[in-house]
Amino acid sequence: MALLVGWLALYLTNEQLALWLLVPALFLSIAPDIITYVAIHVRFDTMWYVMADRSLRCRRGIWIILEHTITFENVQNVSVRRGPVQYLFGISTVVVETAGSTEVEGHATGNRVTIEGIDNPDEIRRLIMTRVQSSKSAGLGDEQITSPGPTAWRDEHPSVLREIRDEI
Repeated sequence: MALLVGWLALYLTNEQLALWLLVPALFLSIAPDIITYVAIHVRFDTMWYVMADRSLRCRRGIWIILEHTITFENVQNVSVRRGPVQYLFGISTVVVETAGSTEVEGHATGNRVTIEGIDNPDEIRRLIMTRVQSSKSAGLGDEQITSPGPTAWRDEHPSVLREIRDEI
């Protein structure tokens, strides 16, 4: 704003010089916005989250890569946070905390993971809480494989194999 006021004052006093300085003044007023736009996109393009059956893994960074994994059996709190600017854009932050968590640089340290820029936070929170409940009810060593693979020959197996043999 001050740059625009200064340019207008210069225009009123020396029109020729003001026209020569118009392009640099426009560049100086637009360049910070372009840099901010690129920085925001680079930040969000370098973040990813992977949710497995028993853990949540987060990664962020270009030069310094922060990677953090927490297991669902240790999760104590899952909260949704939304500030006024996030509310305006319809996004939220989901914070997953375990016992003894601390925060450095707004991402994750110790036992806290922050997932930013989520447009469906209630669904993400519900999915995490479902995984938390299923992992807490499993206990140690109680994980069962539920694939219904065949374990023995059934009566129809030899007849199917004979049909295949006869077709060949």
